[in-house]
Amino acid sequence: MAAALRRTGIPPVGDIPWGSHVCLFYQSPVNVLEMLVAYVHAGLEAHELCLLVTSPPLTEDEVLHALRQRVPAFQDHVRRGDIELVAADAWYRPRQPFEMASVLQRWQAKLEQALQRGYEGLRCSGDAAWLDRRGWADFAAYERALNAVVRDARMILVCTYPLDQCGATDLLDVASHHQGALVQRYGNWELVEHAELQHTKAALQHLNGQLKERVQERTAQLARANRLLRKKADENARLRRQLAQDNAYLREEATRELAFGEVVGYSQAMRRVLEQVDLVAPTEATVLILGETGTGKELIARAIHARSRRRDRPLIKVNCGGIPRELFESEFFGHVKGAFTGALRERAGRFQLAHGGTLFLDEVGDIPLELQSKLLRVLQDGEFERVGDDRTRRVDVRVIAATNHDLAEDVEAGRFREDLFYRLSVFPIHLPPLRDRREDIPLLTAHFLRQACHRLHRASVTATEDQLRQLHAYAWPGNVRELQNVLERAVIVSRGGPLRLDLVLPTGVLGRRVVPSRALTPPAAAVPEAEQRHWERENLLAALQQTGGKIYGPSGAAALLGIKPTTLASRLKALGIERPGRGVRGQRTDPANPSVTS
Repeated sequence: MAAALRRTGIPPVGDIPWGSHVCLFYQSPVNVLEMLVAYVHAGLEAHELCLLVTSPPLTEDEVLHALRQRVPAFQDHVRRGDIELVAADAWYRPRQPFEMASVLQRWQAKLEQALQRGYEGLRCSGDAAWLDRRGWADFAAYERALNAVVRDARMILVCTYPLDQCGATDLLDVASHHQGALVQRYGNWELVEHAELQHTKAALQHLNGQLKERVQERTAQLARANRLLRKKADENARLRRQLAQDNAYLREEATRELAFGEVVGYSQAMRRVLEQVDLVAPTEATVLILGETGTGKELIARAIHARSRRRDRPLIKVNCGGIPRELFESEFFGHVKGAFTGALRERAGRFQLAHGGTLFLDEVGDIPLELQSKLLRVLQDGEFERVGDDRTRRVDVRVIAATNHDLAEDVEAGRFREDLFYRLSVFPIHLPPLRDRREDIPLLTAHFLRQACHRLHRASVTATEDQLRQLHAYAWPGNVRELQNVLERAVIVSRGGPLRLDLVLPTGVLGRRVVPSRALTPPAAAVPEAEQRHWERENLLAALQQTGGKIYGPSGAAALLGIKPTTLASRLKALGIERPGRGVRGQRTDPANPSVTS
């Protein structure tokens, strides 16, 4: 019987589907108890409220006795109210006669009560032995109505009928009002299904099969579409982030005035530099720009990028001399959120921002020695990891580096990696100081005066011949940048009138310059190179004398002259001036007069 029921999808006990309404015909109380005990046991294990409606010849005591013997922890179930036994008269006709609407409402109320008490559903059994034959037609209509109550509800109902009270016609009538009928014949239980029900179930199974195939096919289509959409969304998000980064950087760059505007000069030294720029710009070679402070290294880097195949991508600048030591790696390679104290959000590094473009490393000689190996790796392999992240990222970046250091000297002193030096100096470009390209001073002067007047909203001014000779005679320790600043200051103090040029700067703590008075006197004729170097030498000696021979620090000669200490040291060496504390052939320098040794 159980196997027969399972083949139809309605097992007699255990996982009976919700909404089942089955009739069972029995010959004796023993027969029906065998089925009801298994039926109730399965419901208790599934945490369902079990309601049994009994009537003679099946008494309440017989049902309790059978359940007590076969159901584990039966008393606990009774105490908790998991099992309810109700007499047929009390359930079907408490007020005589049988009222179909009232009984249907009673089933629904009991289901709601079970669900409110936390049960999974309601499992019921009702016996029809009490039924008066004269009310058979009304009861048959009741069974048909009960189908609507059970269907789509968390409810299972088995109606039991004594065979000795049912004729052949009654059996068919009852079976037609249920999803199926259980009959014990010759000692075996058999399932009888209504023909219409069998046809309906077969049609439903066929439709369910078609629906399942359509659902599977549609699910596969949606999965493919979702994967494609996710891929497109990820790509769009990446492009939006890249575009936002590029826009933010370009907006920042657009608000700045270029340090020197554009490359200006016709001297032989500058023509040689621009020839090198045109030669190397179309290639992917790494460029190292060498020169003193203020000679325009960033301007040459921009010119190389503008003439390269990467000109449509950004030129990202990094001032290596202005980054705190502990932030170098984050600035170069970025970091993830929480990588260190203060890392409140994910941040892309300069290498990632420059992907597809050019990265300009200014003052590359100031990069800490411990980070140089990581810089060498990204230059060689194009790979790096963000701080706090173990994911390796790849970038396509062209590097242009610049420095006023003597990197070869730094390599010998162990301050700079030799392999990194050779990797950066694939194509070195040496920028001449302004004193070596004095023929460019008139062009530069006119260019910077136009810039300053436009920026300061002043009337156009020009330099006189005497002023040009004065500019030509000056040593320009700060190079082109110093010339630009001197001319801008001259436009400011002129107040819209004739240009007022004064190369002697205010003697404050910041921005002081030491210039011999004779250097300010316009020469009557062209000044020989030897005399110019003599004036520069005297200017440096005056600065050393004024600072007591001190080069480094805020009160040192380098700060007084407005140049880097390393630049001052190289100039002292070039002019044959011994550094303080270093004598000639072991002699000790007199700090009060650095040009004299004792």
